[in-house]
Amino acid sequence: MPRAFDKPDQHENHVQSSWTVGMTAVCWISLIVFVALMATSPTASTWVSEGVQAEFAASTMTSDSAPVQTAQPARTIRTVRAY
Repeated sequence: MPRAFDKPDQHENHVQSSWTVGMTAVCWISLIVFVALMATSPTASTWVSEGVQAEFAASTMTSDSAPVQTAQPARTIRTVRAY
């Protein structure tokens, strides 16, 4: 009987291991394709550069450029009870 309980664990370990290997392979292949694209196509590098600049442009803005808005007090809510 103890062998019947060992088999699911071995199966789960095998499935988890195969998923880990598969995901690692997908990440490495994607990285290699991305680097190859960057090396062979100069327009791709400018495209990525413009995308990064657009993404991080908001973080380099100064606080003086945005208008200051002060918080307004909350309105009081009044309820009417009907008897």
